[in-house]
Amino acid sequence: MPTIGPTTNPITPQYSI
Repeated sequence: MPTIGPTTNPITPQYSI
């Protein structure tokens, strides 16, 4: 599930906890 985090990918930003 993509969440708002670091913009590694502008289309699908994901934040790994």
